[in-house]
Amino acid sequence: MTPPATQSAAQNVSAEQFRAQFPALEHTAYFASCSQGALSGTLASALTEFQASLLDGSDPWPGWLERVEKARGAFAALIGARMDEIAIVSCASEGAYQVSSGFAWGPGQSIVTTELEFPSIAHVWLAQRPAGGRVRYADLVDGFATVESYEQVIDDATRLVSIPLISYRNGQRLPVAQIATLARQRGAHVFIDAYQGVGVEPIDVTALDCDYLVSGALKYLLGIPGLAFLYVRTGTPRDLDPSLTGWFARADPLSFNPRELDFAAATRPAHHPWPRPTAPSPACNSWPASNPPPSPPT
Repeated sequence: MTPPATQSAAQNVSAEQFRAQFPALEHTAYFASCSQGALSGTLASALTEFQASLLDGSDPWPGWLERVEKARGAFAALIGARMDEIAIVSCASEGAYQVSSGFAWGPGQSIVTTELEFPSIAHVWLAQRPAGGRVRYADLVDGFATVESYEQVIDDATRLVSIPLISYRNGQRLPVAQIATLARQRGAHVFIDAYQGVGVEPIDVTALDCDYLVSGALKYLLGIPGLAFLYVRTGTPRDLDPSLTGWFARADPLSFNPRELDFAAATRPAHHPWPRPTAPSPACNSWPASNPPPSPPT
């Protein structure tokens, strides 16, 4: 799927022409997109281009950083967000950590989740227990999550409600918007793991009414591991400044000051998500959204 931001630059093609972008489809029935999307000619060319940038003897950083910004912009357009609401992270777990580490957990305060949560997210929530965060599970009904089961465990002590957009276990499309409404009514923030859906399921963060959303470039976005995205709604407050940070988050990164920890205005907790120490250049440079193949037929 080509993100909306790049569709205007891509030419609509037939199904046969689109399939031709993926060499493996000539001899393989590809069913592994839930783990890693099929390699496209666009992705292969971008990886070769990145390798060339290491060999041509010039400074590659300006071009790398430009691609990082293109990736942020493309993902923002894909989910209906602003570019300054998107942070680059290395994986969904890192995105979840950036969210959870911003809470100062008080007595009895909790995260509500479900057994349909992918373990890489669920384990981050469980890791908040030593800091005082409780983890509560909405019971499944015949193997599926329901609004009613979430309603039974979301209360006034709930700080964060975590909802998979689509479950990795059984493919359920969870009733995200209805659960988010419950969370709002009880003063909790809403986190959505959209990794199993971005690229095949239309997403509008305004309609979902979430505070946070995380996804990544492999699977249905046809990229490679090492690149994920964290959406943080403008104005979402945090109790604590980021504890996982790096020099790109400083007010003046080129000051190279090891004695001072400040934050650029755009990375303040209530305004913007948090950059990782150094953006994953190979994954950003190769993500097809930055170099789109022709759009699939509609």
